[in-house]
This record gives sequence, C-alpha cells and structure tokens, in this order.
Amino acid sequence: MEKYNIKELATLSGVSSRTLRYYDQIKLLSPLTRTSAGYRLYGTKEVDRLQQILVYKKLGFSLQQIQQLLDQPTTTQLILFEQQYQALKQMKQQIELQLNTLEKTIAYQKGDVQMNDQEKFIGLKEEKLIQQQEYQAESSTKYGEAIVNKTIEHLEKKAEHDFQTAEAIEQQLMVLLKNQVLSLDEQTQIVALHKQWLQHYTPYYNKDYHRQLADLYLEDERFQKYYDQKAGEGAAKRLSESIHSLLL
Repeated sequence: MEKYNIKELATLSGVSSRTLRYYDQIKLLSPLTRTSAGYRLYGTKEVDRLQQILVYKKLGFSLQQIQQLLDQPTTTQLILFEQQYQALKQMKQQIELQLNTLEKTIAYQKGDVQMNDQEKFIGLKEEKLIQQQEYQAESSTKYGEAIVNKTIEHLEKKAEHDFQTAEAIEQQLMVLLKNQVLSLDEQTQIVALHKQWLQHYTPYYNKDYHRQLADLYLEDERFQKYYDQKAGEGAAKRLSESIHSLLL
C-alpha cells in the first residue's frame, strides 16, 4: 500500500500542509500512522476520506457537517451524492437554457437573426418547467403525484403572455419584500401579489397550500436563497410571516 507524507498528500490533493495539519487537529482527517520522527503518513483510506471532504466542501457543507456526514453509512452518503448530482445536472440545464436565450437575444439585438414573439420567451418558459420538475419528487410525497402532474401539464399549456404577467407580478413582490420593516398595508399587498403569482403557476389554489408554502420558504434553504438573493437577506422570512399573519 502506497503511503504519502504530508507534503506529498498536499501536492497530490492541492490542499496545503497547514490545512492537513488542521484537519488532524480537529480529528477530521487523521494520518494512518507516524514515523519514528513523528512525521505523518497517509494511506489509501485517508486519501479517499480527504477526497470526500473536499467534495462536501465544494457542495457548501461546513467542516462540522462534513464530520457528521462521514460518520454516516456509505449508502447514506451515496444517496446524498446522487441527490447533489441530480441537482447540479438540473442547474447545468438551467444555465445552458439561459446562455442559449442570451445568445439568441444578443444576436437579435445586433440584427444578426430574427426572433418571433414565441422564441423570445421559450427559454424562460422552459426554465420555469425545469424548476418545477426539480421539486416534483419531493412535492409528490407532500401534495400527491396527481396534483404535481397536473401542475406540470398546466405550465406546459401556458402562453408566453401569461409568463410575462407572472414575471411582472414577481418583480412587484420583490420590491415590497426589500423593505426590512413591513407595514400592514405592505404585508397585505405582498400576500395578494404572491397569491396572484401562485395562481399563474398552479392549476389550483387554496389557503392551506399557500400556508404550507410559507412554511417551506423557511424550511428549505433553496427557497430562502431564491428570495433573499432577489429581495435582500430575510426576504423569505418576511414573506412567510406576512402569509401566516394575514392568510387566516
């Protein structure tokens, strides 16, 4: 079995020797053994563990979370990797759609190509469908597969002007959510706008569904990130609190 000293492992992995010493200090990655002079030596299992640590770091996990994850069974880790892989594939698909739409838009603005009205919005429409499909599996468990399938069918039949209207509503919503302290009138407008926006993207609407989404905006970091990036830190929380306060 091949063994690496700390400098060799640092070169192999691209991680500094200082970082490897720190990982040893916090018991995240201990060496296989030490020489008589006290130098660290790492084997195949340690190399594999370091690779996993770096993958988890790339996915945004903290060192404390990584420590807990590495203590889980291999099957659990595989499930997590598969979930992250699928999420990244969907993200890649969204980025490719955005690039394609931008490329066509730039060419159209330069007068190099012609775009009909449908082509101007097809990329945005497809991106919404991808986002909907991203949550399909988890939503199927919570809301029922029949409802989720109905939602996707509903979106596929939407006309371009419907998506334009929904985008305009969302922009108004984000402007209001930027206010750190919301008045009762602002909260009322927010809930009304959010209801209109939902009705554009779902074939059904009821207060229970709306309140469940309000909970999801706080429980799911993807939703928090979406609103906080568009309307500032705490926007998802302000939206959720407004819904629960007024949607009785």
